[in-house]
Amino acid sequence: MKKLTLALLPLALALLGCQSYQDGLAAICNAPSTCGKPCQEVSPDLRVEMVSRHINDSVGNGEAKALYLSLAGMAPEQRAVLLKQEAAKNGLSGCPLADMFASPRQQ
Repeated sequence: MKKLTLALLPLALALLGCQSYQDGLAAICNAPSTCGKPCQEVSPDLRVEMVSRHINDSVGNGEAKALYLSLAGMAPEQRAVLLKQEAAKNGLSGCPLADMFASPRQQ
């Protein structure tokens, strides 16, 4: 019985919506891509707002949400640097959101 309980734990956590920091960070970094076609077809100002909404809906990990919220008080270049550092530190191969912040035309 104990083995069965331990085997079902990952499934139970997934169903409860638990998200690791790495998964939350990946959701933040990949938001410009995972937001979908509507985010691609709007003005840059509206795109940032739509990506932000998508992140709020997609990120369930408290630590990852705190990281995202900390970006609000930073210049776009600082946001890009921090996100790229976090992505590299956590094994992500890149961070499209950081790239979006680094490109003045996309903000």
